[in-house]
This record gives sequence, structure tokens and C-alpha cells, in this order.
Amino acid sequence: MPICMSARSTSTNRSLALAMLRPDYAKEGTRLRIKILGTTYNATLVGESQFDPDNAAARIVF
Repeated sequence: MPICMSARSTSTNRSLALAMLRPDYAKEGTRLRIKILGTTYNATLVGESQFDPDNAAARIVF
């Protein structure tokens, strides 16, 4: 399962990745092992977008 994008979120303090998954893996709570730049990580699928809607954790003010 190729990872399309990965980044560290400064607002949630979590690493996030986007991937194309087979439908049988695409269920909230599914645990996977993913490889990013040669390093393998544990991952858990989340159902909702992981973001800070109130911008409470932002390091800068707009």
C-alpha cells in the first residue's frame, strides 16, 4: 500500500500519512505497519480528519 504523503502536524503534534488502501483495510481503527523513507512505523486508521478546528495548538497567530 503506497503512502501518498506524510508529514508531522504541528497543530495536533502527530505524524499523519495519506495512503491508497484496499477496501478491506479501510476501516477506522485498523492497525497497519507502514514504511516511510525505509523506516517502518505502526499506524492506526482514523475516521475523521485530524486537525485542530479552533486553531488552539497553533504556534503562530494569523
